[in-house]
Amino acid sequence: MSIIPTPSLWTDSWEPQIDLDTPAGRTLEEIVRLVPVGTRITLFGSAPLQICLDPQFLSQDVDCFGPTELKKLVDDHGLSETSRKPYVQVCHELNFRTSPQWMNRAHAFPLEGRIVVIPHPIDILIAKLHRMEEKDLKAFKLVREKTGHPTEEEMIAELQIAVDLFRPGFDEEKAVDMKVTTRLLWRDFFGHDIDVSEKIIRPALLIRKQGFAPDNPVTDYKAELLRLAEGSS
Repeated sequence: MSIIPTPSLWTDSWEPQIDLDTPAGRTLEEIVRLVPVGTRITLFGSAPLQICLDPQFLSQDVDCFGPTELKKLVDDHGLSETSRKPYVQVCHELNFRTSPQWMNRAHAFPLEGRIVVIPHPIDILIAKLHRMEEKDLKAFKLVREKTGHPTEEEMIAELQIAVDLFRPGFDEEKAVDMKVTTRLLWRDFFGHDIDVSEKIIRPALLIRKQGFAPDNPVTDYKAELLRLAEGSS
């Protein structure tokens, strides 16, 4: 049981062809004009795939995050109205749940004095596993059709690095079971089932355990909390 080396050719050599003459691209131009020069705005969801891979891959909204005032600016200028297509959905960076490596391989480019950040396609795809509806599977198929990636080995390696996405959700949130959505992806995209625990989770945790071994806590905190609880009763 071991981690497959993270494939680097696709992720390290990615140089997207930006097409702003698309619905998402034109909407992006409207967004950047609302914020001061030098502002950084990050796109995610399906819009980057339309801008970088296929102008025919339509999305009803443009998901993005940026400065705290961005949502109010978008609302005030009518860009969030669902009657327009695409409309703008301003999120928080916490909404983009993907690989911890995403910022290292994202592409940033200047647009009218602002900086636009577009994540690598693999990171956009990983984020889609939290929902995995039919349109999300279409995104996987589009990326493979246009780039030849991700292969099964690449996907396993990437999800091992992003293993924390498989943890159960907090009590306060309605979380999707990533093990289930990953199995659905494997059946439809790679043509067979996958044992998520065996192929992804356990190998990643083994490597993590080996790396943490010298720094494991000496104190048994659970026992200490139990002792304190018994002493106060």
